[in-house]
Amino acid sequence: MATIPTGTVLIEIDGAGIGSFPLDGSGDASAQVQITDGYTPGIHNILAVYSGDGVYPQASGTASFNVDPNQPQATVTVSVTPNPVQQGASITISVSVMGNQ
Repeated sequence: MATIPTGTVLIEIDGAGIGSFPLDGSGDASAQVQITDGYTPGIHNILAVYSGDGVYPQASGTASFNVDPNQPQATVTVSVTPNPVQQGASITISVSVMGNQ
């Protein structure tokens, strides 16, 4: 049975650090980000970097979201799957964007 990755995931949006989020006991991490006026309408890019641990090396993944000018306030939820992941395999970072209107 594979061990569950431990450590943190560093998340950036458009190159700006959002924060470092610890993996839980299932190897999952998530973040909620309030989309403010600083995020102009259009496509924004997310980079998530897994820190690695004593078993699993550092890994990263990307996603993007679109800010619609008709929905200026949105919440972005990011998740990483699969967890656990075997060395050499890929992870998928899932992003959910919810508007308030």
